[in-house]
Amino acid sequence: MDQKISDGIEQLAKRIGASNRDLTTILIFGPPGVGKSHLGSGIGHALIDVGYRVLLMRTSEMVQRLQAARQSLQLPAVLAKRDRFDLLILDDISYVSERIRPKPVCYSN
Repeated sequence: MDQKISDGIEQLAKRIGASNRDLTTILIFGPPGVGKSHLGSGIGHALIDVGYRVLLMRTSEMVQRLQAARQSLQLPAVLAKRDRFDLLILDDISYVSERIRPKPVCYSN
């Protein structure tokens, strides 16, 4: 990884850790092959190094797990496990909108 990028990720992690605030949404956009997944992973690892609990998962895998949990009536337990993490990094979120049209799994009527 380029040293400037590595230093930037470390700086971001330190600022987030020093601010003692809840994390918010970070979106990384770009064409295929430019390193978005690598950057997200680097941010996640840097935050782990300063004490955050981070889960990195492909969006399609997350959706499939939530759908399976909903069907097996285990959704509250699965969501509770996700709540243990300070940060959830979803990789390749466009996959969901392009290939999967899931029913809502986090909300019920």
